[in-house]
Amino acid sequence: TTRIAATLDDDGVLRAEALTANGRPATLEAQLVDAHATPPATGAAPTFPDRPPASPEVLVADVALGSYTTQIDAVQHAAYLRDIRDPDSPVTALGAVHPGWLLRQANYILSRNVKLGPWMHVGSVVDHLAPAPIGQPLEVRGFTRRAYEHKGHRFVLLAVVIHGPDGEPVCSVDHTA
Repeated sequence: TTRIAATLDDDGVLRAEALTANGRPATLEAQLVDAHATPPATGAAPTFPDRPPASPEVLVADVALGSYTTQIDAVQHAAYLRDIRDPDSPVTALGAVHPGWLLRQANYILSRNVKLGPWMHVGSVVDHLAPAPIGQPLEVRGFTRRAYEHKGHRFVLLAVVIHGPDGEPVCSVDHTA
């Protein structure tokens, strides 16, 4: 038998305590944060010669990235599905852009804002909020949530939000490179 008691305070912090039959307590404290913070609208991403090289001085926390608008038409989308070997993807029945193509935009916003040397995509947490329509303009916005060093390597965590033609978010990505 385990007895659990929880409270939610005015600041949105949940505190829970569990007491097992042998008397060993366990506690949990959690708080919801705005995981889908919408990056501010900024000017267009810099053109190729104007992009600064990626560096610790450029990729710092809380800096808005230049945004851009993109779209993929039905022919390009079919080619993308063939390239990734998913030609029968169920998203086509919805008229929606494949989730992998949306995730690529997190790479592209980084490469459109800084000149990258050798780098790699380390991981992403993706929330799909609504279907992104094929053939419609999508606005990609982002900002650097965090820049840090770990075991001699430099990392940047981007918050990227893709907005549909109605301005509502269709996808939110926390993207580490």
